[in-house]
Formats: sequence, structure tokens, C-alpha cells
Amino acid sequence: MNLFGATKHLKDYTGDIVFFKQLASAMVLNGSCFEQGLDDATNGQTSLLENILGPFQPIVDCFVIKESRIQNLVTTMLNRMSIDQTGTYYQKDWASQKRNLAQKVEEISQNLCVNLLQVISDIYVKSQELYQLGCRESANNDICHGRNNRTIDMHDIQLLAMEVKECQQRLDVAQNVDEHHAIEEDMIGKILLVFWKGICSEVEQVVSNVVARIINDTTVHPDVLSCRAALLQDLGEILENARAGLPDDYQVRLWQIMQDARSGISKHEIQLVQPTAPEKVR
Repeated sequence: MNLFGATKHLKDYTGDIVFFKQLASAMVLNGSCFEQGLDDATNGQTSLLENILGPFQPIVDCFVIKESRIQNLVTTMLNRMSIDQTGTYYQKDWASQKRNLAQKVEEISQNLCVNLLQVISDIYVKSQELYQLGCRESANNDICHGRNNRTIDMHDIQLLAMEVKECQQRLDVAQNVDEHHAIEEDMIGKILLVFWKGICSEVEQVVSNVVARIINDTTVHPDVLSCRAALLQDLGEILENARAGLPDDYQVRLWQIMQDARSGISKHEIQLVQPTAPEKVR
């Protein structure tokens, strides 16, 4: 099972996700061990979980999304739309594009990245509203003009990564099985949150830039821009309506663990204030 690998199905809309390469400057992540470690931890085994983490190194505060990536995605999207100079699109071709997207959405629904659809949908759905509000004429509106920041802030992610290492240190000195399992769950939640925050930040920046440039192209007639905005909203509604619940108990559990980490809920702290008669770690 590939927990975050469904991003490949959105490559035509987001480009290749580069966050994981950037994260490698802070944590040595062994992708092949990551999911096995989660499986083992869920089953009460932790021997491979330590393989997920490696030595800490200084992390860059941010990374910048390449201009070429944005422009390539804009070109790909415009080719899909097939809008002529009068602002008319070919309905048959567009229906095919929508079916293709729906197919990809079905693949993503089997993965934790199903919730990423909401991030993309929110941006697409606002496309027509932005255009109708006259963003094309708003000289000071950087978002509408496709000059919004292409920089991904890594500071919060770095802090989370440090918390993961702190969990590892506590895990090494855990006194009993219950404490061991509670720390494991905290650590898994933080690892998932590191990945999730990074992916969401990158996707949000990329899609926002792409949409802004598509609806603010001063080289085409306003009718063409209006049609582009309408089709983007169309895609957003497909994503919004296609979102499904996570498919199995295992992924629901992992999602809840990550949400607990986001909310600052620590199973270890709860376990410390509600002691039981624990079994010692052997």
C-alpha cells in the first residue's frame, strides 16, 4: 500500500511532488521502510520503525517551485481545454477530459491523498469568482496575476521533524509496553503530519499559480478567459463531488492518528496521567 503515492495520479495538475527530496535534507527517509514501519507499529512491532529516521542535518528554511513547472502545467491545462479564439470549447473533448479526471479520482480515493482533492477543488471552484470580480484589471493583486509566492516555507515542517526525533528519544527509554505503544503512535502521527503538510503546501502553491495564469492571460479575448474560468470551476466541482471516505479501517486509523498530531493530542501524555498496570518492555 502506498499511503501518499496517489499524487502520481494528479501529476498533470500538480507536476512532480518535490517535497520529499527537500525533506531529505533534514531527515534521511527510507521510503521502502516507511510503510512497513507503520504496518509493524500498528501490529505492535517496532523493529523497523527506527529505519524510517536517520541523522538530523540542517534544513533549508524554504524552497522555491520552478517557473518551468508552473508554465508546463499551464500549457498542459490549456491544451486540455481546447478553447477557440471566440471562447467556445469542444464539448466532446472536454467530456473526455472530465471522465479521465474522474478515473484518477477513483484511484486516489483508495489512498490517504483523497483529502488532497479538497485542496485542489477549493482553488478551482473559486476560478470563475475571481475572474468575475475583475481580478484581470487588479494591478496590485499578485494572486490574480500569477505572481503569488512560489516559495514553500519549511520552518514549521522542520519543527515537526524535530519533534519526531524527540519521540524517538523517548521511545528508546520507554519503561513498559503501554508507554512504548503510546510514544509510537505519537511518532507515527507526527511523521504523517510532516508528509501531509509538505505535500499540501506544495500543491496549494502550484495549483494557485497555474489557475492565476490561466485566468489572467492578457494575450487572449475576455470571452476566452471567462470560458477558462468556467471550465476550471467545472473541474473543481468534479473533485468536490467525487471525494469519498477513506476505504478501510487501517487508513481511517492512520488519518485519525495524524489528526491527533495536528491537534496536539499526545497518547503518551494521556497514558502518563492515566496509568494502568503495564507490562514491562522485554
